[in-house]
Amino acid sequence: MQHYFAVPFISVDEKTEVKKPASFYPDYIIRYKDGSVGIYDTKGGLTVTSLDTKLKSDALLNYIAEHKDLGLKGGIIDVRLDGTYWLQDYQDYNAEDRDKWRVFTFN
Repeated sequence: MQHYFAVPFISVDEKTEVKKPASFYPDYIIRYKDGSVGIYDTKGGLTVTSLDTKLKSDALLNYIAEHKDLGLKGGIIDVRLDGTYWLQDYQDYNAEDRDKWRVFTFN
């Protein structure tokens, strides 16, 4: 039996507003040289601004906060058309608030 890492969250259908338990599978789990672990989900284009992305981001950051003893960090990475990566790792995700985004590099 295979097992995968997933973050639980409450999904909301944007048309019907029906809520249901769900899980999402972050795109990247990275172990850094200092021993910390980064959990990142990548988005691009219209998915960056979707309600689903906000719900996933908030759930991921809640998970990280609940497991702070594990040295976790992470967030949503916006892959821009110019090839740059931008990270938002603030609770209460807001794609439009560019002050919450910073350039991200895999160092």
